[in-house]
Amino acid sequence: MKKILLISSALNMGGIETLIVRLASAWHQRNVKVSVLLLSDDSNADLLCNLKKVADVFYLKSLIKFDFLYIKSLTAINFFLPLSKVKVANLLDGVDHVHFTDSFTMILCMRLNKLHQFPLKISGGVYHQHEYSYDRMPNSYCMRQLKIFFGLILPASNILFFNEISKQNLSSSSGVDYSKSILLPIGIDISMYGMRDLNNVDRTKIVSIGSIVNFKTYNFKFIQSLEKLKHKGLNFSYHIYGNGPSMALLQEEVNRSTVANQIYLHGTVDYSKFKDTVADAFIFIGSGTALIEAAACGVPALIGIESEESDQTYGFLHSMIGFSYHEKGIKVETNSFAEFCEKLYALDILEYAVECSKSKLKAEEFSMDKMLNGFDVMNKNAVVIKPNSIKFNTVLLCLSLVFDRIFKRRNKLSFWHRYNFG
Repeated sequence: MKKILLISSALNMGGIETLIVRLASAWHQRNVKVSVLLLSDDSNADLLCNLKKVADVFYLKSLIKFDFLYIKSLTAINFFLPLSKVKVANLLDGVDHVHFTDSFTMILCMRLNKLHQFPLKISGGVYHQHEYSYDRMPNSYCMRQLKIFFGLILPASNILFFNEISKQNLSSSSGVDYSKSILLPIGIDISMYGMRDLNNVDRTKIVSIGSIVNFKTYNFKFIQSLEKLKHKGLNFSYHIYGNGPSMALLQEEVNRSTVANQIYLHGTVDYSKFKDTVADAFIFIGSGTALIEAAACGVPALIGIESEESDQTYGFLHSMIGFSYHEKGIKVETNSFAEFCEKLYALDILEYAVECSKSKLKAEEFSMDKMLNGFDVMNKNAVVIKPNSIKFNTVLLCLSLVFDRIFKRRNKLSFWHRYNFG
């Protein structure tokens, strides 16, 4: 693989976005040319600056055939505007692999390949276990077309999974055999994170870093555990770093609680300051790559189960086997956050240090080298997608998605609520 194009929705502060920056940097070191196409130009300045050092960055609006049609506020419409064949050809010049990260970027991959008329290796990553759960959604033109893209045009050899349970669940719900799909760890740069100085740990400080979105329910549910701990005389402070569409709801939840004076909403923190932000944390609570990165710093990483409706957790990351850890439905006994916090607090300094070492050791299973080596294997086995195999009506697809957005937005099984499937 000489040149790869990564397609992502945006470059805000989040797990997939930070992974893209790490991937681009690692491939750059391996002499692979990297281009990144973003659907939106709303980016975190810190991430964008780091990405531009190692990759060429493009935006969807730069590919649109008629510039005057682009209106920033009409996101759904902009996504389906006619593309310039010349501009797409320039973007794909020399590219031998295109990788998408979700349903929308998959659609764009298909549009690019169909317009370019040259066979491409196209791969997709299952970065959220319910991203491609189309069989659980109401039948419509857009859902039928997405199933064709993901389940028929793209063979299992072109799909990446990052944990065991996502692979099992998608195989079960779709009826597609994904046994030939590769299983990779979500890669982090282990060399960036050394064991912190445990003498500086604040035994009352708990930290979370990540996007404030509705499926990351642990930000809300841990508040209940804080209240339980307070009743037992344990007054932890909870420091939340991040922003997102559910921020206002989180603020309301904090205000309603009896521990509002123990919770601090700091807003977004620059990715480059992650290590410093968790340096004195007694416990980290979260999901995704942030949980792994905290563990790499030697912080006991307490798992926030995504879309969990109670204050239950599987426990600490280092107790999990394999790559599954924050997905709902893992067959591991759960207990409340409060119980795990209380037990960890009862440890003496030496016992706590052992837990920190276990966290760091577990994080090494998710090294970037392991991810890239696995990606190379997938690239060798991936099937080239021929443009004539891609057939769909762009206008109908657009209208169908917009219709679902407007008229089915309250349906809990709709495409727009896929991350909240229980």
